[in-house]
Amino acid sequence: MASPMSTPRRPPEVTSGVRARARFAPNSWIPVLAPGSTEVVGRFWVDAGGEVTDEFIPNPNYRECAPPVITHEMRSWAMYNPGGWVEVFDPAHPGPQRPPWALVGRYPVDGQGWIIDAFQPNPNYRPSPVALGWPKPRTEAESVLQLAHTGQIEYREAVLAVMAATLVLPADPNRPPRTRLVLRDRVVDAFVSQDAMPGAWPGHWQQFSGVEVALLIRRLSDVPGGPPDLLLHAAPDLQVRIPGTVLVEALRIITD
Repeated sequence: MASPMSTPRRPPEVTSGVRARARFAPNSWIPVLAPGSTEVVGRFWVDAGGEVTDEFIPNPNYRECAPPVITHEMRSWAMYNPGGWVEVFDPAHPGPQRPPWALVGRYPVDGQGWIIDAFQPNPNYRPSPVALGWPKPRTEAESVLQLAHTGQIEYREAVLAVMAATLVLPADPNRPPRTRLVLRDRVVDAFVSQDAMPGAWPGHWQQFSGVEVALLIRRLSDVPGGPPDLLLHAAPDLQVRIPGTVLVEALRIITD
């Protein structure tokens, strides 16, 4: 790894790749990488419409690093590809079928088969959870949230997967179990597993499937303000807020 350099003082450019990922992760933070790197510069907040906002939190631990290391394997490939390119791909996409956004960048190769140290990053690269060093997901729901955050799957696909997942929600000890949702400012908090539950919260919990949560939320459609939103919590400090109207629509789709 290269020697640490100064931390950026201003937000990075919002590239087309960042905007593409944002469309699949409304109401959440998305990580932004340094060009051609897996180093996280910081996070942008994405609004309910999937648009990147001006709200940016820099990563205090970020230090500018060199481009990807040129390996012996890459040099061997270059010798058989003079005048071409050596491409560097995200580790979660070993191939051979890779989406175009899995390309981190590429090195040019001269006519003699030697790599030219002039790395060209792919501005549309979408880093995978593996490339970001995120912890291995504990449940299918957490895996879905990680993939949605990094633009590896579409938002609609993530919502339908959450409907099939088992979620852990706060419970009201003064009411019969599994009959009511605990609301916090028109939001229903849900966690992807028992391991994800915060110790500082009250110690009363209940488990629901995503469909059951959507059914309970649908019952609240006629109250002032409409159905509450579902706020999902997962590692590493991921939050995805699904509007109640989206859950009600997803429920209609899977029950029709």
